[in-house]
Amino acid sequence: MNIELLKYFKDIADAKSISKVAANSHISQSALSQMIQKLEDNIGYEIFLRSNKGVELTESGKILYDYTVKIIKIYHKMIDEMSSISKGQYKITINSTWAITDYSLPAVLIEMKKRYPLINYEIHSFRSEDIIKNVENGLADFGIICGDFDSKILDFYHLINDKILFVAGRHFNVPEKITADELLKYKIIYFKTGCYNDDITKALAKHATTKPYNLNPLLNLDSITAVKSSTMEGYGISFLPKSTIKKELEYGSLKIVHIEGVDFDLRVDIICLNDFKLKYYIKKIIEDFVKIGTKLA
Repeated sequence: MNIELLKYFKDIADAKSISKVAANSHISQSALSQMIQKLEDNIGYEIFLRSNKGVELTESGKILYDYTVKIIKIYHKMIDEMSSISKGQYKITINSTWAITDYSLPAVLIEMKKRYPLINYEIHSFRSEDIIKNVENGLADFGIICGDFDSKILDFYHLINDKILFVAGRHFNVPEKITADELLKYKIIYFKTGCYNDDITKALAKHATTKPYNLNPLLNLDSITAVKSSTMEGYGISFLPKSTIKKELEYGSLKIVHIEGVDFDLRVDIICLNDFKLKYYIKKIIEDFVKIGTKLA
């Protein structure tokens, strides 16, 4: 089994056709069919169901496909690292949640670039659950996540606590301080990928007499910028990490709405493979990340 064969397998699974992939790859269909047959013989399982309409993955094929995607990504990451090192450079892949990538990370990376000019950073944004999987599988050198996590092969470095604030537009008609029950009267603008949404709702429910406690959603947006814009326009109340709304609070375009008894801090951690699996220079980078991130928080 080699990487090229796995790429052919993935292409066939995506196209659901051996003939299309053979034509695109400029090889004969019979030669490609023989390669796939050899792959099946090697692993001992049938990976495609063949018919006149094309091919479909078997259950075993679906498992192989998931691992193939990871293997190909790791392979390309390896080639990139080898290429960088041959040029006297290093490349570090970081996975981060959207809020951190857009608002907190750039300032830290600028400082890191000053300290280590030969290190390049590749940033990808995901949900915290996906970041954990990517770091575990070696697809990222380290990740920055929000909230608690559980893993037997990862270590964590605490970065910051980011306060979650309830905010409204400057002219939005709402008292400066309300109860969790009173919050139910207002429309809520959600940041869809916010890892804290469920925890915030639970915290509110503990301080409310209304049961069950269900907020009144107006919008569920996948961009913090869109959430802030909609909130400033006066469409409703939102709750966002303080790090993402510092300027709006300073300029007065957003105002804080205090919820009685509710004070929520969002834990932000760097996660990486256990020390014995960690590349020697990654640990130093992470330690400096923590020092700089804490100062800039």
